[in-house]
Amino acid sequence: MNRKLKLSIAGVLVGVLSMSLIGCTGNTTQTDEEDAKSVTINNYSVSSDGTTWSQIEQTYDSVPEKVVCNNGGIAEIMIRLGLKDKIVGVAAVFGEPEEDIAEDFNSLNIISESYASKEVVLGVNPDCVIGRGDLFVDGDYGIGTVTDLNSAGIATYIAETSTKN
Repeated sequence: MNRKLKLSIAGVLVGVLSMSLIGCTGNTTQTDEEDAKSVTINNYSVSSDGTTWSQIEQTYDSVPEKVVCNNGGIAEIMIRLGLKDKIVGVAAVFGEPEEDIAEDFNSLNIISESYASKEVVLGVNPDCVIGRGDLFVDGDYGIGTVTDLNSAGIATYIAETSTKN
């Protein structure tokens, strides 16, 4: 599967997640206001060394307002969905953005042209990190594990197309 197709599939997943979170408060029948803002989905986690994948439940207590995209492709999809104002940081920017969104993309906060460390990601104070699964690890190119990020109060979303098996 080529890179553009993978990014397109990942983008669809991010779009579905983003739109469901944007509308989650208005489409619920729960009466407790705090519960009405939360959404739980099935997602993924990977071990700190990147070898073991598992399915997990990820709960979003509110619509993400400060999102880090761990790669440029995810940021491009968010721009196309009208969610540019939610992006506080982008990492792993390889290549040029599509011409029709280049101006918006180039105005984003690029926290790393290459892969971002956990410290760099935490430095922009996100409430959600979205992107490619094999970057949710510890190490030189990892942004930290899903468990680490969740423990810091940061929700995550790993595009299913970037998981192993």
